Amino acid sequence: MEIKLASHEHSMGYHCLDDETDDKWCEKCTKNICGAAYACVRCELWLHELCAKAIQYLPREITHPLHSHHHLMLDWSGPFQPFTCDRCLKISSGTNYSCCRCPFELDLVCAFASSDDHVARKKRQRSNADREKQIMQHY
Repeated sequence: MEIKLASHEHSMGYHCLDDETDDKWCEKCTKNICGAAYACVRCELWLHELCAKAIQYLPREITHPLHSHHHLMLDWSGPFQPFTCDRCLKISSGTNYSCCRCPFELDLVCAFASSDDHVARKKRQRSNADREKQIMQHY
């Protein structure tokens, strides 16, 4: 059984590692692999079965309206690299899209949200801020 990730050029074969003595590490979550996994033997790339399926259909490269002058590349290098999403400004970690030419990063939710979602969220934030100002003025 094989799996093809949109973000990797080779197919990945299914493997079942019985114990942790195989010393294989997942490239996505950076944890030791014990049990079901997918591997590209050619690139020595190993992923837990769940990690592989979580990123299976994510495109390797996207163009986002907030950063249309550069392409954004999929980065699934692990959960231990926190970043600030340049769309929602929340601190996140794990799989994201980042620019290779400048420090622009988007979490997965923001990478695939429509620009209408962004406009609606900004309007809600503004109306919430206006309400807070009104409440503070009355205080």
